[in-house]
Amino acid sequence: PGTVVEENILPVVENNYLAAVCVRGAEAAVALTDLSTGEFLVALPGVGLLADVFERFAPAETLAPAEAVNNTDNPLGKLLALGLGGGVTRRDGYQFDPHEGETLLKAHIRVPTLAAFCPGDDPAALGAPRAALAYLPANQHAIPAHLIPPPVRPATGLLRLHRATTPHLGLAASPRPARCAIPPLR
Repeated sequence: PGTVVEENILPVVENNYLAAVCVRGAEAAVALTDLSTGEFLVALPGVGLLADVFERFAPAETLAPAEAVNNTDNPLGKLLALGLGGGVTRRDGYQFDPHEGETLLKAHIRVPTLAAFCPGDDPAALGAPRAALAYLPANQHAIPAHLIPPPVRPATGLLRLHRATTPHLGLAASPRPARCAIPPLR
């Protein structure tokens, strides 16, 4: 519903992220894909920093498990109820399955192991990209071949900037078109 990919409609200096969020206990992962640039990353903020990831990347659309949407007892549901995450698309819980996520990621990246991409066996870190990669064929008729293999980035070192502050820091406009004005999490 919220992901736009037509080049004549996309703003030149803004990313158009599709986010998929997987929460498993206190662990949370957000897979972010920008189909216009091919950027694909996985952030591991934990539940406590999910709002910061939404604020930083401002996804146009968020894929969320149906049981989390409109459930204010769920930490993700609380954030979505506040309007964070752009348009929300409900997905069945099986869409966030970590075992299928591992298989789908290996096939997309064309590697025998995800050791270089995923720390340990974090189910959330595999469930979020699984939901994103499973959703793209329905939305785009295939998983776009130009998606860059996802680096997995912990949310440590995240600096939260208020939207009113960023224009004064010179971070709102990027000299590189169609790239994120604020660098990804490191």
